[in-house]
Amino acid sequence: MHRISGLDGVRALAIILVIGLHMAQRTHASLLYGIFHGQDGVNLFFVLSGFLVTALLLREHARTGQVRILDFYYRRSMRILPPLLAYLLCVVAIGRITGDPVGRHVILSVVFFYHNMCGDGTWMLEHTWSLAIEEQFYLLWPLLLVGVMRINRRGLPAACIALMVLAPVLRVGGFLLHWHWLHNRESLLLPARMDALLAGCLVASVAGKPRFERLYQRAERAFWMAPVVLFVVSPTLFARYGGAWNFTVGYTLDSVGAAFLILWLSRNEQHLLGRLSNHKAVTTLGVMSYSIYLWQTLATRYATNLLTSMGALAFLAAAACASFFLVEKPSLILRNRLRQMFRPSPRPAAAMQVQPRRPARWTSPAASGFEIGVPARFHHLPMDQQASHQPQQMDQPMAAAMS
Repeated sequence: MHRISGLDGVRALAIILVIGLHMAQRTHASLLYGIFHGQDGVNLFFVLSGFLVTALLLREHARTGQVRILDFYYRRSMRILPPLLAYLLCVVAIGRITGDPVGRHVILSVVFFYHNMCGDGTWMLEHTWSLAIEEQFYLLWPLLLVGVMRINRRGLPAACIALMVLAPVLRVGGFLLHWHWLHNRESLLLPARMDALLAGCLVASVAGKPRFERLYQRAERAFWMAPVVLFVVSPTLFARYGGAWNFTVGYTLDSVGAAFLILWLSRNEQHLLGRLSNHKAVTTLGVMSYSIYLWQTLATRYATNLLTSMGALAFLAAAACASFFLVEKPSLILRNRLRQMFRPSPRPAAAMQVQPRRPARWTSPAASGFEIGVPARFHHLPMDQQASHQPQQMDQPMAAAMS
């Protein structure tokens, strides 16, 4: 079973950017804030989620002619909920010990993934807004994908583009019209951030098609422009214009650049950047990035100077390792065993079926049999993926943890 090269490196970069931003905010270090532009980290996570989930769904459809949506929901739940619930349990315990208990409505908003719609809650859960956006996307996107493919098999890229164009309109419109449901939350809701997720969906849906490949070959000659725009141009414009840049075109252009960078890294593992993204230390950080993301807000809260920052990173490393090895991996192995016990029939009634495509000369990586499994030790924050520099056979227990 093959794994997509370079993508754990993208996740490692994303989590470094997020942690760097939060530590810069705690220490009030303007230089660090300029280097670690945390919105780029969140955008990378969003784009990568859209790319991998769409590739998985298209691969399943290409192989079986159907998309088992209930099975997809089950895999996502077992992937996301156990580490989140473990973290939430610790947060509740800390709240009781410190005399600042976490409200029941806050707990429910986190567990059922609508915390990004709430205006209150404890600081220890403030980062779960992005997790809520991803889970809302996971709930809706498979349904939309199947619906679009039933109507027009070639309409998926057009649907992605249309929704991407709509996102900045909603952001700017909500800000100018003072829509109450967007008040001070223009960048925290799914409709306003769906362009990042859909940029990944778009690339997954067009990769391998002749017209896109011709465009990609021309753009690949200037691949360096993507990281320059992402990590230099866009942060500079954001520092100068703030929300006027991000809400209009900033988020969307960042998403397009991130999608191109993800695809380029997956195809250029021999390049210096490709080898770096596949370095063992980098991929290890990417593999554990979901657990790191869950604990980083709590860990960096009091990182106000060099000494406390070092202590915060040490605590984060310990907490993330405990979460990954004691909760995340075992829950994925259990998920897989349960799927083996209750394996559905080849064409279950709960599946939403779409007629398979006719064989074509050009197909996407997903449709051409390029494997994107989800072994437990190669997962992130809510994203199904495999990412390593060498295709290899999974060991038996972990080969089962694919989805």
